[in-house]
Amino acid sequence: MVCEHTRQEDEGFRIRFFRSGGRRIYTLSMIPTTRPATFVILLILSASTAIAQNGDRAGEVQRELPEEWRLPPSPPLSPEASRDAFVLQPGYRIDLVASEPLIGDPVQIAFDSHGDLWVVEMRGYMPDANGEGEKAPVGRVVKLHDQDGDGVMDQADVFLDHLILPRGIAPAFDGLLLIEPPNLLYCRDTDGDGRADETQVLVSGFAGLQNPEHAGNGLRYGIDNFYETSQHHQSFRLRKRPDGDLDIETRTVPRHGQWGVARDDFGRLFYSPNSDPLIGDAFPKHYSARNPEAGGLPGVPRRVATDRSTWPIRMNPGVNRGYQKATLREDGTLRNFTAACGPEVFRGTLVEGAEGDAFVCETAGNLVKRYDLQDRNGVPVATQVHERSEFLASTDERFRPVNLLTGPDGGLYIVDFARGIVQHRIYMTSWLRKQVEDRGLAAPIGMGRIWRVVDEGAAVRDDSPVLARMNNQDLVEVMALNPNGVVRDTAQRLLVERQASDVGGELRAIAVDRDMSPEIRLHAIWTLDGIDLIDSAVIEMLVADPDSLIREHAARISESLPPHLQSGPLSKLASDEVDRVRIQALLSIGELPSSEAMPLFDSILAEQVEDEAVRRAVVNGLAGREIAMLRSQGDPRHGGWLGVPGPAQRQVIRELVDPVLKRRRPDEVTALLALASERHTDAPGASLLILDRVSAKTQPDAKKPKPMMLLGSPAGWSAMLGADSADCDPRITETARSVDTVLRWVGRPGTTAVTEIDTSADGLIARGRRLYGHCMTCHQATGRGLPPVYPPLDESPFVTGDPERLTRILLHGLQGRIKVDGRVYNQSMPAAPYSSDIDLAAVMSYIRQAWDNSADPIEPAFVAKVREATEGRVQPWSPEELEEFAD
Repeated sequence: MVCEHTRQEDEGFRIRFFRSGGRRIYTLSMIPTTRPATFVILLILSASTAIAQNGDRAGEVQRELPEEWRLPPSPPLSPEASRDAFVLQPGYRIDLVASEPLIGDPVQIAFDSHGDLWVVEMRGYMPDANGEGEKAPVGRVVKLHDQDGDGVMDQADVFLDHLILPRGIAPAFDGLLLIEPPNLLYCRDTDGDGRADETQVLVSGFAGLQNPEHAGNGLRYGIDNFYETSQHHQSFRLRKRPDGDLDIETRTVPRHGQWGVARDDFGRLFYSPNSDPLIGDAFPKHYSARNPEAGGLPGVPRRVATDRSTWPIRMNPGVNRGYQKATLREDGTLRNFTAACGPEVFRGTLVEGAEGDAFVCETAGNLVKRYDLQDRNGVPVATQVHERSEFLASTDERFRPVNLLTGPDGGLYIVDFARGIVQHRIYMTSWLRKQVEDRGLAAPIGMGRIWRVVDEGAAVRDDSPVLARMNNQDLVEVMALNPNGVVRDTAQRLLVERQASDVGGELRAIAVDRDMSPEIRLHAIWTLDGIDLIDSAVIEMLVADPDSLIREHAARISESLPPHLQSGPLSKLASDEVDRVRIQALLSIGELPSSEAMPLFDSILAEQVEDEAVRRAVVNGLAGREIAMLRSQGDPRHGGWLGVPGPAQRQVIRELVDPVLKRRRPDEVTALLALASERHTDAPGASLLILDRVSAKTQPDAKKPKPMMLLGSPAGWSAMLGADSADCDPRITETARSVDTVLRWVGRPGTTAVTEIDTSADGLIARGRRLYGHCMTCHQATGRGLPPVYPPLDESPFVTGDPERLTRILLHGLQGRIKVDGRVYNQSMPAAPYSSDIDLAAVMSYIRQAWDNSADPIEPAFVAKVREATEGRVQPWSPEELEEFAD
């Protein structure tokens, strides 16, 4: 039933509303006066009459807040009153470390090698309920000091200010890494006044200005010396140059998590994406990113905690989707995680019985959850420690835990955002907005607390070692003996940063000492890798180690050896009795160049082809090399089975073909169909299977088939189409003829104008001009770039010089220090976002003649030649590698 009402206002407006499905729909129109101008504003409101919010879902009715869940206003509590509002499990104590006015709106903390506590403050987040002024430069990084040793910080030095939504920090060398979207910065105080006076942009590409909730953060130092991130596509490894600047190596990773990243003693990573309190990776996640079209790796990520229930000690109607029946219990408390973030695997000493346990913030539920982590077949599984209760919970609605950290003193630190609103405006619902207004949750802002949980009888004073003042020998001793995992991490980081080759002997001794605990040995192993002291002798001993965890890491660490020295240890580990070791060996083989990887994969598939996990790991490492793998399996000299594939081999063919078709690269699809044509007589089963997969992808018999673009007619294709039944399986001919109707290439009769690409010099330049839009954000429409971050393309020798250097850069990226027009740039440029040789040739041809440039265009065939010559390349080029192409 729809009821309509009309009411005329004195100011000359007419308000009309009608009810429909429990909702009120309002129209506001101006009554015409002297001019026939009329406007209508449509407001869709919930039954509570609040203005519709960005997070409202079309067609979803948001019920009225039940009377028994209505709460009075929620004013901010003093730090002392907030501490009294906590309920903590028996045997522990919670202390205040810092609060306003020293800090405000903290989102992450970090301890440096001096023991100083750093805080990044996102003061610009949601200044009001509408998020107005969010991009104001009010963010800060401060360093806190405890001057009287009572465990409470009493001085804050502003290291950086005037920041826009900063979101992550980590100590590095003699400075600090900072994520301030869109950049990762390296900031240093070179004159000793406590403020950063030198800033280097290491890499760009971080989101977080438009949508702070879903953007990169974290910066956790990993066991393999990479800084790991959450919800970002890269991790980073750093080296210092003689001039004090840093070189950065980037590694592509999946965008796991949401806010925060944790690691355990074995280097495994954990994340907490909102409703999933704890997920992790069965294997290091960067391997999964190599071949996304193959579906990633099983267990990357995987759910570590299946019990998502929460047990707050106060009603939680102020959660964003509390109107949904499953969100809150009948008593108004949060039923399950909805704002999980800031996980930490506790590796300290002052929370008895918690070593190795995982802690997770539930920001909306005002609590911190504790999980027991136990390994099952080499992967962690989490179970709740406290039945129907929490490790820490509060009756204070403004207790907003957003991050956790193990401190060097052995305690568990909690970052408390201390806000009424934590939900961003992009996702806020009318249900929550009305409570924000009714209970005054939007203000004040600028508050914040840092808490520390320790054993009830723990001493206040911190006697943790000051690692920055230690020599390398002492750091090795700390790494070997200190029971605090984060202290050992810092010792490892310092040794790597110092390139401490003088303690190589001591590190080798620890690495191969079977009487040492595996977590200590892993520190030594990866420190050796970080200072370039891994050799075949060490690898040989690790491969033979009785501990499967050490053998698993031996496979990873062997990637540091020259390719020809990796084959032996990886071949042995690929036949290990422990599944995890075998799979890791296969993942590491995938990092090898084709000349080394293909023979190993051939032999492994010949013996283990029926093992699905083995097949998935092999295919994962073959991105861009699937057709070469198929060809090698057709060669009887390598034990090829392409001619007579069994059920498992047929599955391999499917798993190799499907990623090629998903990428839809014309050169690859052309080569794939050429292989099917070439082998249609001596390997008809494989040929038919390839054609079947192409048919399934293109759907030639559907009402809307999906054309596939090729470089040209595949070799042997026409002959196969015309073959008679005496020479060819009629099923192959029939399928090929069906597929042929959806194949397109330039110049083919019937190919529409949309797919016809002008590859003349003028045509390429015109096409490149359009494609250059992808490059303009950094290099600008003028080609002059954005010094000192992004170099110019106009009159750049990297553009107008040897075309092979430019082609290699666009194919694989460039990372390192270069000089253009007298200015030094030190950025990481990713590979160009163009998959076809034609598009790459087009954009290069355009920039080589645009502005004041006048270099010759580049043909697609040249790009194809360079692509083939650099097949298997996975890392960006360094400037040193490209020196041979310099003018």
